[in-house]
Amino acid sequence: MNDKKNTLNKQKLNKELKIQLLVFIVTLLLTVLAFVAVASEKFAPTFIAPFIVTLAVVQVIFQLYYFMHLKDKGNKEISIFLYGGLLIGVLTVIACLFIVWL
Repeated sequence: MNDKKNTLNKQKLNKELKIQLLVFIVTLLLTVLAFVAVASEKFAPTFIAPFIVTLAVVQVIFQLYYFMHLKDKGNKEISIFLYGGLLIGVLTVIACLFIVWL
């Protein structure tokens, strides 16, 4: 019984390690992609800025979800605070943009 439980636990940890490694590689590729986009000088600055911001948002989502373990159960309070802060930040940026444009 104990050996079966240990085997299941090892399989779960092995799967988690593979996912963590895959997400780490994806975040590295997103970073390299951003550097290549800027260094190549083949793209217009009006394309590069939103492209890099989009890559950064994707990276933040990956890192919060996987590396900060927000995908695991029991992190509801932490998720509420993080998403609440994100909402306040987005609303602040939108408000500042409207103030500047008006």
